[in-house]
Amino acid sequence: MFGLFKSKGITQLRSVFTDYEIINQIYQKLKNLNDSEISSRKAIRDNNIHQTLKEIERQHQIISVAEYLFNVKTLRIGELNKMQREKINNQIKYLENQIKTKRKEHNRHILTIKGDENHKRYLQKHYGESQRKYHEEIQRYKELLNETNKIMNSIRESCKKSIENSHRIIHNI
Repeated sequence: MFGLFKSKGITQLRSVFTDYEIINQIYQKLKNLNDSEISSRKAIRDNNIHQTLKEIERQHQIISVAEYLFNVKTLRIGELNKMQREKINNQIKYLENQIKTKRKEHNRHILTIKGDENHKRYLQKHYGESQRKYHEEIQRYKELLNETNKIMNSIRESCKKSIENSHRIIHNI
């Protein structure tokens, strides 16, 4: 089910299943859980204690496997999110370094020009536009980073709630 891939990108734990396959397996487990619930109700109605206990045990196993698959899916989402945040942070650092480099080049260029005020104004205008573009791009990346963090926090919250719900179901069984 798991393999280590020595490639660029994720070198940590990685599932060989696609997202669709994991979701499909979770769906099948939930379908099996529903079938088991129906069977256990029939067994309760028929007063068959042995069959009822078997179905409860089966439900417990199905829930634990579904929870495991859900955690695998959540781990993969977390890894992708982590990679995305790292890429965004690297891009922001790159753009900030570009701003510093452009500032040094601009200052050096301005010092070499003597007396030509029109040329200096043109360079100032061009430099201001390029700096504004870099700052806008950095702002876009920071907004994207905030969005990514919000998504990850909502995933964590929903995962926490689903784990609590599954534990509650297991304890109720």
